[in-house]
Amino acid sequence: MTALRRARGADLVAVCGLAVAVSGLAVVGGALVAAAQAGPGSSAAGWESRLVAGLWRVRLEHAVWFTAGAVAFLSGLERGATLGRLRGPAVRAVAGMAVGMTAVAAAVALAATDVALAGRVGSGVGALHPSGRERIGTWLLQVVTAAAAGLVWTVVAARLVAPTQPAGAAEALDDAAPPLPQPAVRPSPSSAGQRAERLYRERLAFSPRRAVARELVERISALERDGLAADAAVLLDRLQQMDADPG
Repeated sequence: MTALRRARGADLVAVCGLAVAVSGLAVVGGALVAAAQAGPGSSAAGWESRLVAGLWRVRLEHAVWFTAGAVAFLSGLERGATLGRLRGPAVRAVAGMAVGMTAVAAAVALAATDVALAGRVGSGVGALHPSGRERIGTWLLQVVTAAAAGLVWTVVAARLVAPTQPAGAAEALDDAAPPLPQPAVRPSPSSAGQRAERLYRERLAFSPRRAVARELVERISALERDGLAADAAVLLDRLQQMDADPG
């Protein structure tokens, strides 16, 4: 029952994180558009000049909301969230957004460097001519924040696409008893414990009875470690029957 409550809480954290990340992405997009349209004569400038000026003016602090959501989503997954059939699409969506935000951070750093070196953006009425002090200060601010934010988003994306342990494995590690003095017996690849773990990971982790199934998997592994292979096989039969009749 405790494991089930933890899984539901992790699912809630992940779903909330996903919603916050999506809304945060909208905030960043709005900030980019507002920055590109800021300044006198911006409507007369070409789209390339407006883009560079927008990247020069925008502040990546607007991405804090997105970052918080992405980190919360990752935390929910690492705490055991399953999300059912939505897990795969949600992971790919947040990882893709994190990669996209990393690209935005790189573009901000490049635009800041370009403006700092050239001393201007565009020409005519809509041209941007920052002073020498503004060029240096803005360049430092943009490059430092872009590097820090890009690093965080890269780590989040890498953690999301990296292989993860089955839901509930963290609870099994937390609740495990201290190791006995004698060496542990490793089950063979065809053992009941391995088969039970594979069945849970591929089928039962997404069923309504996943908490009960997780407990059976842990008991099967414990019986095998104690040398009670016959008892483990009996529980494996129960697990297979649960898969056949999930209700």
